[in-house]
Order: sequence, then C-alpha cells, then structure tokens
Amino acid sequence: MKMKVEKKIQSEPDRTHFVRMCPYCNNFYMLSMITESLITMGVNPKYCGICYESDPFYKIHYSLEKVRILHKLSVTNLSINENTTVEKVQRVLLEQCVVNLATGFEVFFRDIFAIGMNLKFVKNEHSLISKFYKESKNEFLNIGKMDRIFKEELNVDLKSLFNEEIYSELKIIMHKRHAIVHNNGLVDKKFLTQSGIECNLGKMIPISSEEIEKYLATAEAIVKIVKQMFDQLFFPYLKERIDTELYLLVR
Repeated sequence: MKMKVEKKIQSEPDRTHFVRMCPYCNNFYMLSMITESLITMGVNPKYCGICYESDPFYKIHYSLEKVRILHKLSVTNLSINENTTVEKVQRVLLEQCVVNLATGFEVFFRDIFAIGMNLKFVKNEHSLISKFYKESKNEFLNIGKMDRIFKEELNVDLKSLFNEEIYSELKIIMHKRHAIVHNNGLVDKKFLTQSGIECNLGKMIPISSEEIEKYLATAEAIVKIVKQMFDQLFFPYLKERIDTELYLLVR
C-alpha cells in the first residue's frame, strides 16, 4: 500500500490522494482528486467510492439547502392557476420546509447513531451498521425515544448536549412534521397536548416564514454541536481502524 501510494503521488503530482475508510461499508481504499479543484472550489470527498453512501454531515447540509430553496420560493409571489391562491402555495412550501427539516434530522441522527455503534462496538474487519440502522427504524422521529437510545447505547445525553431552546425547537419541528404528514397539517389532540404551542384543535398548525428562518439557524447549531461530539467520541475509533489497516498493509 505504501509503495502504491508513493507511486500514485509521483505519477499524478496534480492530484491529492486520500486514504479513506467508509464507516458504512467498512471498506478501506485510496481516492485521488484534482488538487486545483480542492483549492479553488473547496471540493472534498462527500461519499464512499465503494458503496457511494454519502457522508452524514453532507446529507444534512444538502437537506438544509433544499429547505432554503423551498423557503425562498415561499416568499415570492407564486401561483399555480387561478384556483390556487398565493397563500395556499406559500403554505404548502412552508409545510415542506418543516417536513424536509424533520426528515433530514431523522436520517442524520440515525446515521450518527448507527456509525457510532459500529465504530465503538464492532471489530475492525466487521460491520453491523445495517443491523443498527434497521433496528432503529422509526425511532428517530420521536425526540424522546431518540434521546433515550443515544443515552442507553452510546452514553450520549442529547438533552444535555443541546441547550433547552435548541432541544425544544427540535421537538416542535418533529411534532409539526407529524401533523403535516399524518393529519394534513391540522392540530389534533396529540399535537395540542405534546407540542406546548398555543393553538386551536382542528385548525391548521401555525407556520411562518420567520419561523423557518429560525429553524434553519437552529439546525446549523445542531449540526455543529453533533460534529464536535462525533469528532471527540467516535473519530478516534475511525482513525484507529485506518491506522490498523495501514499497518497490516505496509508491514
């Protein structure tokens, strides 16, 4: 591997070479990218070159970008036809902002959990990420369940990791997503009792453009906090696996 890397570097001086290990498929490989692109465009590897699974932090940023696009559309004067009002179009777009935020977080936290479990408890040459991912299905749309799983399995207290405001907003996003997807955005008894929002039973759940802007800022804060946690708790396990693979290949 060492000779292969050195040969690559010498034969392709205009490229930057990455030695990577995918936390999803557990494959260890070398990836080359044009150095100019890395410098001028800030392009970095965002997915595995073997299984093509995207990096969880890239996934969530991509989800947030889609929300920004939807939000921007919602504040423009759009109409589909004479029977569809601008207000209705704006409402649909704002609802989809909430749905995309909630779904993005569901996938994000589920990925972080499965990767963390796999890195911490599974031996280098094996991967049980699909098992961890499958067994946690539908658990990550409920903040209480998600917090419990992280605490019990990984000793990570999400409620303590985030401040009270962030944790509360994350719960509200999930509650609103549930009402939009399962009850056409109407306030039902469950939403009324669990969300903590003052609203009327049978009315549309409140969503505003300003609210989405606030959620996006909160989302960026959440991703930053989780990245710090991941780097501190789980990245050392990934680095250890890479070091082990390199040692076995070049000894």
